[in-house]
Amino acid sequence: MAGERERFFEEISKQGHVRLLERTSGVLLIEIKDGERAERWFVTIHRGDIGVAHDGAAPDCVIRTDGATFDAIVTGKMSTMPAILRNKLEVEGRIELVLALQTMFKPTEGAIDQRTAGYARRSS
Repeated sequence: MAGERERFFEEISKQGHVRLLERTSGVLLIEIKDGERAERWFVTIHRGDIGVAHDGAAPDCVIRTDGATFDAIVTGKMSTMPAILRNKLEVEGRIELVLALQTMFKPTEGAIDQRTAGYARRSS
């Protein structure tokens, strides 16, 4: 599933600017452990502009999890809040940045896609 992670981070970096996050700025460090191996991803949000790298500035929020949990979140099989409540996702720092990042995850299976404005889903 490491390829799925690469694709996820590549996708969000290609977005460039996310209008929904124009009032958000901060640096997230996402640490994903797979046994002895660990990946570190820095996601920078600056007034909606998104950047992704393997190194970066001092993080405002650190997210730590295992590979299986992150993969489940990225693919929409698990949501971030239940993962936090089940201690499968550890968060230090500004939790609102986790919520901002959540807008970029695939919606949890069976859930309404919250990335789309409510009025856009309505039929005439």
